[in-house]
Amino acid sequence: MGKLPAFRLTTDELMRQTVRDGMHILPIGDHHIAAYDQIPLYADHRGPFDRLILATALVEKMPVISADGHFHRYNDVVEIIW
Repeated sequence: MGKLPAFRLTTDELMRQTVRDGMHILPIGDHHIAAYDQIPLYADHRGPFDRLILATALVEKMPVISADGHFHRYNDVVEIIW
C-alpha cells in the first residue's frame, strides 16, 4: 500500500528536526474534527486519517502535498499538490 519505510529517528529526534527545518506540528482541535463532515466520502477511499488530513487542511487553508492517487478527487474542497 505504499507505506513509508521505518523511521531511523526517534519521535523526539523527528520533532527537533521539524523545528530546525522551520516547520511546526499542528495540534488537532475541535474545529478540525467539525470540518471532517465537509470532506466527501467515497466508497473506495474511506481512510479516516486521510480524511482528517484533508479536514485539517481545509480549516487551516493549507494545501496538501500527497502522492496518494485518491487525493485529486478532493481538489474542489482542498488544494492538492502532486
